[in-house]
Amino acid sequence: MRPLTRRGVVRALASAANLSTLACVLVLWQIASTNGWLNRLILPPPSRIARAWWQSLEQGQLLDDVAASLYRVGIGFLIASVIGIALGVVMSTVPLLRRQLGWIVGVLRPIPPIAWIPLAILWFGIGDHPAFFIVFVAAFFPIFTGTYLSIGEVRAIQVNTARSLGATRPLVILDVLLPAALPTILVGLRTGLGVAWMSVIAAELVGARSGLGYRVQLDQVLLRTDSLIAVKPAIATIEKIAAAELRRLIDSVESRGYEVATIAVVGPADRKLERIGNPHIRAHAAEGVLFRQVIETAARAHRVSEGSGGSCAGVRSDWRRLLRARTAPKVSQTR
Repeated sequence: MRPLTRRGVVRALASAANLSTLACVLVLWQIASTNGWLNRLILPPPSRIARAWWQSLEQGQLLDDVAASLYRVGIGFLIASVIGIALGVVMSTVPLLRRQLGWIVGVLRPIPPIAWIPLAILWFGIGDHPAFFIVFVAAFFPIFTGTYLSIGEVRAIQVNTARSLGATRPLVILDVLLPAALPTILVGLRTGLGVAWMSVIAAELVGARSGLGYRVQLDQVLLRTDSLIAVKPAIATIEKIAAAELRRLIDSVESRGYEVATIAVVGPADRKLERIGNPHIRAHAAEGVLFRQVIETAARAHRVSEGSGGSCAGVRSDWRRLLRARTAPKVSQTR
């Protein structure tokens, strides 16, 4: 058994304080409702809410509604992720598209996702498709913005080094831009998922026949306040779990650094080196030299030139090791 550290003791005390506060609120709430200080129809006691939650869980209604909402969020969020990341990369690397499409994104982005619900119902009717559309609209802009801004912040020396060594534009995007921008892209995904989850609940209030939002609306019409409040913890818990998992993924990428991000997104770069046109780089690929090492060495050289750490001798040694050219006969054989 590991001994408790100071940080662990602080976390344990904080958790105990939070649980104590929650318990006090529930006890006072129960006492007030039982003694008639609160309207039991509008705000039922916690015991009655817990009973309604357990009944909906036993009957399977809660699980069915959770599954329906997760399905809609999953489809809409997947479409928004693919289109948002792809459009963000393209617009940040192609100036013509940035000029043609930038103003359209700027006009549509301030419109709240909920404002699209009436139009979505007119377009798609009642069912899953309006929710897909609302989730897509809600998640697209945070994902697109995170991708677009993070790609634009990649240091020019990394891109220029890759191009000078013969890398094509697809290889620069996959092996330089995306890995460097991955932490910020994940933050955009996390933000988009939170907004998408809130938006699907709003869309289900008026445009669906199942889901947590539909259950909330039905309980409100039937004045089942206990069941209406019992749904709220499920909505909050699912969002917290999803946000925590994305947060863990972001921390993992940031702690392991650029190399792990490269492997996670585009795989070993030495396989891709065999496709670029520079014969010297193909020769290094045959020797097992990874392209990301060249990019990292260029970044270290930039930090040395700025005086932010490292030594010139170490950078020169790395360049000699990575960029030592083969003899002419060997290069011609590689070609």
